[in-house]
Amino acid sequence: MPRHPDLPDPVAETFRQWFATPKTPARVLAALYRANGMIVTHADLADQAMTNYRGVSNAVYRLHRAMDPGACSCVRGVGYRLTRVGLADCAAALEDYERRVA
Repeated sequence: MPRHPDLPDPVAETFRQWFATPKTPARVLAALYRANGMIVTHADLADQAMTNYRGVSNAVYRLHRAMDPGACSCVRGVGYRLTRVGLADCAAALEDYERRVA
């Protein structure tokens, strides 16, 4: 279910700070992380990240540059997913956040 753009998403905000990305790539990354390695379609990412087709494409491009190589993979004609590397990077970001706020 899409979030209202004015409501904060703590996972996306953590990713925005950790990976030094703008809001839309962080929202796309949060959606991919919540899918836990499953493929997420371009349209579903657009809905969840509150953007359009081009916004998702730009966000994925930025994520490829911000994350470890191979963290996000494209399943041609279907969508995107996080690899084990990407899931581990995201888990590290969230663990660091939990340590800082505890």
